[in-house]
Amino acid sequence: MAGRRSTVRFLGQGFPSKKGISLGSEKRLNAADSPATMFLFDRARTGRLPFRKGPRIEPELVWRFELPSFPPTGPESSPVFDKDMNSYFGAHDGCFYSLTKTGILRWMFKTRDKIYSSPALFDEKVVVCSGDGHCFCFGLDGALLWAYDAAGYFKNSGRNLSKRISLAYTKSAAKDQVRGKPWTTRCWSSPCITEHGIVYITCYGTGLHALDIDNGKPLWTYDLGSPRNHLSGVALNEQGDIFVASQRRYLHSVSAEGKRRWRIEVAPGYDAWGNPSIDCGEGTVYFSISRQEADGYVMAVDYSGTIKWKTRITGGVRGSVAVSRSNFVLVGGLNGRLYFLDKHRGDIIRAPKYSDAERGLWTTPSIDPDSNIFLTVKETRTSGGLYCIDGKGQTIWKYSTGKTLSTPVIDKEAKVYFGSWKGEFLCVQT
Repeated sequence: MAGRRSTVRFLGQGFPSKKGISLGSEKRLNAADSPATMFLFDRARTGRLPFRKGPRIEPELVWRFELPSFPPTGPESSPVFDKDMNSYFGAHDGCFYSLTKTGILRWMFKTRDKIYSSPALFDEKVVVCSGDGHCFCFGLDGALLWAYDAAGYFKNSGRNLSKRISLAYTKSAAKDQVRGKPWTTRCWSSPCITEHGIVYITCYGTGLHALDIDNGKPLWTYDLGSPRNHLSGVALNEQGDIFVASQRRYLHSVSAEGKRRWRIEVAPGYDAWGNPSIDCGEGTVYFSISRQEADGYVMAVDYSGTIKWKTRITGGVRGSVAVSRSNFVLVGGLNGRLYFLDKHRGDIIRAPKYSDAERGLWTTPSIDPDSNIFLTVKETRTSGGLYCIDGKGQTIWKYSTGKTLSTPVIDKEAKVYFGSWKGEFLCVQT
């Protein structure tokens, strides 16, 4: 593909940019037509898409953007879009990207670590976290407005006995027991931004941070406790109450002022990877916990901290719970099954299998207004695809590509956007 030069603004390096195969529409969209401005589409993190799939029996490629990284790395980050349908997402090459609506690179920014975080867009600014524990805020033109180091809790802690003990415990707990590797990532989660421009992020160390989006200054922090490799992000209910899980042991509810409302203990030895999700109509918070690949649970809690139900998921869970507009919630199992759970009782309604691969379903599905489900699947170490499934678990179509781990986004024109571990970001027409 044709190339041009693009300046990378953080480390002073230059990378060749690449154009996508452009077949897209040039129609300008209104701000209200953006398909996503944050991870899982709203502050409650429901996974509810605002737009519907199209009528095609098979999806068709609109454009493909190849990341300028070698070897190829995947965009695990789920994209957000501004009013002109420019997209913003991060990737495991450590770069944060912005593309035009036709898949052409606008700008890119190199961080010091992989990006797992999905960005959030607010008031002509876009915020994302890097795996090294920094939160970055950009103007939509790519100008870096501020950076905040959220992972500095253990710096200069040599003479602080309590911090040294906490660090030792965190290192012992922050480990992939199956593969025998420590977790080195300092931030996994995605920012959540209030209607007043307060950025909530979770990170290694203290845990929960509230930042002013205008300057990146911390307004308050909330200690999520030890071990301190906190994985889960933030969800907000309609009152602005914060719901967040520690790496282990507790689910917390925190006020907008940073004060604890309540804290409940969950199963010991289980890590909270997925973001809490809220059904505001039901007044219920759903979240998942997992003990490596052994097993996991999905739990439902009301706004007062009372546990409504708790359902075991064989093989463990890494993604968040997606909340349908009907009677079920969804969660992907590392065993390759997609679990449909009754949202009121927690009963497993069905659990169709989509992969036999190790950690086959890692991320969170998205659900359109007609209960059609979009799911990215890892089928082998290198292959996978995008599935479209109806509300009864029947496959409508599959689009094969490399293994895929990002939550799909669908726009007003029924185009779906997602990343592939072939080092591509794709747009397909449904």
